[in-house]
Amino acid sequence: MDAIIKSACGENIKNSSFKNYKSISIKLFNIINKNKYNENMKDEEIMIGFGKVVNKFHTLKNYLDDGINCFKTTTKKNYINNLLNVILKINNINNYCIKKKNALNQIKTDIKEYWCNLRQDLDTINIEKKKIKEQNELEKNNNSEEEEEEQLEEEKQLKQLEEEKEEKEDNLEISIKKWIINKEIKYLEQKIKSLYQDINNL
Repeated sequence: MDAIIKSACGENIKNSSFKNYKSISIKLFNIINKNKYNENMKDEEIMIGFGKVVNKFHTLKNYLDDGINCFKTTTKKNYINNLLNVILKINNINNYCIKKKNALNQIKTDIKEYWCNLRQDLDTINIEKKKIKEQNELEKNNNSEEEEEEQLEEEKQLKQLEEEKEEKEDNLEISIKKWIINKEIKYLEQKIKSLYQDINNL
């Protein structure tokens, strides 16, 4: 399997990329072929299996699109990208595909069209996600503004209450001072009156 995959993507491919291509290629192989891939398979068996993946593209497409199998659009796009850029580029893969050239070309065209449709669907999904994200951010900002306004209003009310309290305290203090002054005046008046009486009695 390794040599077959490397014939499509080159010997200098990064190890992480190679593992990913190989993994997806095996998954595609197993979707279409009754005899699932195993490490003991001969190269000829693997090539025949990959040829079936190409020939039965429409079966593969229906399998990926079936909601029961729960494939995300991103996953489907990655699988078809692997079919286009790995399996279809394996050395001598055409020898294991359908013999009629026109029929094979039509299959390749259908694969490319399906890939393009998946890419458009993915773009649409990303645009919708972006709109939702922007809407959420806008609502968040609006909520923040409302919360800020409420906080300012609350602070304003608290300040007003404090001012009213201070004013009441000042008024109370003034009232107390007036009461004390009046009390002192009355006392002095009584004292003066008493002195006059004492003088008159002399």
